Amino acid sequence: MDDELDPLQRFLWNIWDYFILHIVPVTPTSMNNMGGMVWVGFSKVPKGVWKSLPYTMLTLVQTSIALPWALNYVEHFFRGLAHGHVGRYEC
Repeated sequence: MDDELDPLQRFLWNIWDYFILHIVPVTPTSMNNMGGMVWVGFSKVPKGVWKSLPYTMLTLVQTSIALPWALNYVEHFFRGLAHGHVGRYEC
């Protein structure tokens, strides 16, 4: 089989294949059971957690998207100033 995978990738795919086929067989009954377990898990979460979820998501967006973008913008701004300054005063 020539699928351009190196031996480690092929080994990991074989492990994943074995896990899916033999450890976690996906049948309609198993899907119903998993859905039921997820529903029970969500229903056991206290209401205070769900009320604070918007603030958690806002914090996540600020730290994962807005802050890196702003830091990148500021870094490019100062890098541009430094390059402009160096080019202007070269002897």
